[in-house]
Amino acid sequence: MIERDDLKDLYIRVEALRRGEFGEILSRNDPLFEEIAVELRRIEKDLFPASSKEGEEPVKRFYPSLENRKILLIDDDEKIHRFFQLILPDSCRLITAREGGEALEILKTDIPDLILLDIMMPGIDGLRFLDSFASLSHLSMVPVIVLSSLTASETQVNMIRKGAIAYMVKPLIESVTLEKINALLSLQQRTRAMTRQEMKEKIDSLFPVGAADSLAKKEKADIFARFDISFREQRIAEEILTGKSNKQIAADLSISANTVGSHVQNLYRKCGVNSRVELYKLFHPSS
Repeated sequence: MIERDDLKDLYIRVEALRRGEFGEILSRNDPLFEEIAVELRRIEKDLFPASSKEGEEPVKRFYPSLENRKILLIDDDEKIHRFFQLILPDSCRLITAREGGEALEILKTDIPDLILLDIMMPGIDGLRFLDSFASLSHLSMVPVIVLSSLTASETQVNMIRKGAIAYMVKPLIESVTLEKINALLSLQQRTRAMTRQEMKEKIDSLFPVGAADSLAKKEKADIFARFDISFREQRIAEEILTGKSNKQIAADLSISANTVGSHVQNLYRKCGVNSRVELYKLFHPSS
């Protein structure tokens, strides 16, 4: 008899195949592919009783704060990778690393909205990763959630003290995991918006400008708020709008050109544009 956990793991594999994420495991043209998928759908009600009814596709709840987000998962367990590949919305980009060193390399050029971190891993483990992560000031607004099977309270407190914002105990439950991540990202979005507004008001009080300049500044701030543009991305957008290249921006802000390039791509993604020209037109619609 197949154990329930093995069955669920097999289901996750087939779901990943159906979504085209592990095409090298089994060809989608193989007749067995659809046959296995259909068979596993029949037992889905037993595996996920809260998510489906007999004869119906499972209904995924909409988590607005997860849409179009970038999440970095640091875990050496392939099952955890597949778990998140299955449950996260299709619009959510999942980046994976199997230990802290690989993750730190990714963070040199890619800035996620959230980091999910295991503790016990080969190479740089979760504790050492948090020590290194704390020194990366440009990532100070990126929250970290620890995922671990370690349940000791002192371990959880230690990870929180090192900078993690939350701790989730494995095995993970789909609905609870999504609710917590969605709530955290929603809070992060509101906090960023509030911080931007407070910063704008402070700048306005220190450097009063004429009515025309004030109106242009307000319109720009509205665009930044509407597309959830971080403070660093705002700085880079301001530089782009003056016509500076990535190399010039990197020199002005004392960061690498690769980091600037990553921020520029994030700007394009958030604003729904594909070039500097389109970005300029967004801020100057009458041009």
